[in-house]
Amino acid sequence: MKLDRPEFSGSTWGVLENTEARDCVGQAVQDHHGRWLKEDPERAAAVIDRILQGVRRT
Repeated sequence: MKLDRPEFSGSTWGVLENTEARDCVGQAVQDHHGRWLKEDPERAAAVIDRILQGVRRT
């Protein structure tokens, strides 16, 4: 994705502030993760299990 006028914030300018870009990237990531969960359910289950174990420890 290329932005004509990217808008950043934060002390290191590491936060993208363009809502259009953020929404587009978020949707692309969500689509990819959904596809990955369906295509490789064993690995997906293992990753989700590790995430849940980490949450339970806190």
